[in-house]
Amino acid sequence: MKSNGILPDVYSYSILMDGFCKKGDIEKGLKLIEEMYHNDLRPSMVSYSSLFYGLCKSGLMNISLDMFHNLGATGYEFDHIAYGILINGFCMLGDMHSANKLLEEMICNNLVPNAFNFHSLIHGFCKMGLLDKALEVFNIMLQHGVLPETITCNVIIDGYCKEGYLEEALELMGEMQELGISLNSYTYNAVINGLCKARKSEKAWELFPQMLKRNVLPGVFNYGTLMDGFTKQSNFKKALMLYTRILKAGITPDTVTYTILVNIFCQRGKMYAAYNLFKEMTEKGFLPDKISYTSLIAGFSRMGNMKKAWALFNEMQRKGHIPTVVTYTCLVHGFCKLERMDIAKLLVDEMMRNEVTPDVVTYTVLIVGYRRLGNIEKAHELFNEMKASGIIPDDIAHIALGLKADAVSEG
Repeated sequence: MKSNGILPDVYSYSILMDGFCKKGDIEKGLKLIEEMYHNDLRPSMVSYSSLFYGLCKSGLMNISLDMFHNLGATGYEFDHIAYGILINGFCMLGDMHSANKLLEEMICNNLVPNAFNFHSLIHGFCKMGLLDKALEVFNIMLQHGVLPETITCNVIIDGYCKEGYLEEALELMGEMQELGISLNSYTYNAVINGLCKARKSEKAWELFPQMLKRNVLPGVFNYGTLMDGFTKQSNFKKALMLYTRILKAGITPDTVTYTILVNIFCQRGKMYAAYNLFKEMTEKGFLPDKISYTSLIAGFSRMGNMKKAWALFNEMQRKGHIPTVVTYTCLVHGFCKLERMDIAKLLVDEMMRNEVTPDVVTYTVLIVGYRRLGNIEKAHELFNEMKASGIIPDDIAHIALGLKADAVSEG
């Protein structure tokens, strides 16, 4: 363009700047601004918005804010896009104070924030667990006549559910309908998850007919969330019924679904059914997580099949999964039941080397194991080691050693 004697205009420069800044090449973006001024061209707000985006993406919020205010002093008027980029940038960094100040500045300048501007703040506050602040912004949004989008309402509903305010979440769902705001599967999933965590899985199940009535098709994650809820309440029958529904609806099970099913069969002692599901999961290209491996290790350890449990333990690590205290404790328990205290103790030593701290269950399992073998001295040694580590022994450990909990605590 330049070689043909044609000088780029502001629009051309802005396109170039947008490309460089999106790639994170701020230096070239700044050089283009200088070049524009050198060619007697005044960069537009679009040009500067691209630069703000690049700076924010690179985490250079203070530089971006200084430039923003300097431009304001030279007569530039900012739009929703420019403010939105900075507000979102501060929210991404968790600097909600600066983000909120910019929103207040918009309102003071008679520029009513749009749905995206409000959403950035609401999402940022909820992400930090500051639901009260998020609700303040949400109310300001409604006061200014800005209709929230579904995604914003979902964030608030999720925030309510995480705080245990389930009635408020359900009320907001009703208000969304009144305002003509669509509910989607994510809206419902937030409430389903909240109800399941409150051990109200049956009430969560009642939402499914409501979803279908409102033409919201439940997704695999909706079914998975409820399956997990029923499983945690030991209602395996309902969880398996939901799996049947997933298949009848033609929905492909995902990693979460398979993990829940594996856990159900493990808890019911149906280890070969669990392992077959595990194999089916991997054959279909789903990657098992540490939860799946730990469920299987726990199940095989309970039935005394330590060869299989040990093989899964090694496979788990080969696949890059770091065993948790629960994983180790399941193995320790299995070897203790077989009176292989030598292997059990080696596992506990390995835990400590790998910076996985044994908990009260790990110690108790070992204490009971040594007590059964008649090695009272070793059992007492572990009991004292547990207390020295700041772990309060449970009743099982006290009973195993013939001690009373109150007598030990007094000593």
